[in-house]
Amino acid sequence: MRLTIGLALAFLLAFFAMQATAQNDQKIRWQKNRLLKWSDFKGPIDTAAKFEATTFCEVYAKYNWIKKNNQYLLTFSTASYLDPFKSSSIKQKQTPQLLRHEQLHFDIAELFARIYLQRLKLKTYTAAFKAEIEQLNQDNLRNLKTVQDLYDEQTDHSENKYMQAKWEGYIAKLLKSSTLIEAAMLRGPKN
Repeated sequence: MRLTIGLALAFLLAFFAMQATAQNDQKIRWQKNRLLKWSDFKGPIDTAAKFEATTFCEVYAKYNWIKKNNQYLLTFSTASYLDPFKSSSIKQKQTPQLLRHEQLHFDIAELFARIYLQRLKLKTYTAAFKAEIEQLNQDNLRNLKTVQDLYDEQTDHSENKYMQAKWEGYIAKLLKSSTLIEAAMLRGPKN
């Protein structure tokens, strides 16, 4: 019921691309038809934590750039991952309801990977494009954390079944949408 978020930029330099690929081999990339299972939560359990599960999600971005006619042209890709070795759950507390709650944390991370990609593609870049990308990265991370916290607050970490169902419908609708509206994400579903 607690979410830990990591947001990273992976650069498409050969060395970093190989390193990122090796790292991500153990991580679970978000896929529409691949739902989380309790066996995906392999991290150590924090016995002092008051939460029954911890989901560690990350959003990665990769980019290439060229300079053409005094303009910087960049191409991007993004993806969201669950790190199973940083995600954990208390076996005795594993319920279908709690797993749906954790799945939605992962789904929200995927939405923000898509929002991040949209923002990256819409921006016009200068010679300081690395700093500009990092600023977008920080903005995305802050907004992602805001929505994840709002989700936990409104659902009372999965205990409020009504709000859990509202969030599930809201996120499912956004995942099917070809247009994501970031401002709406920051408010969550209507009661």
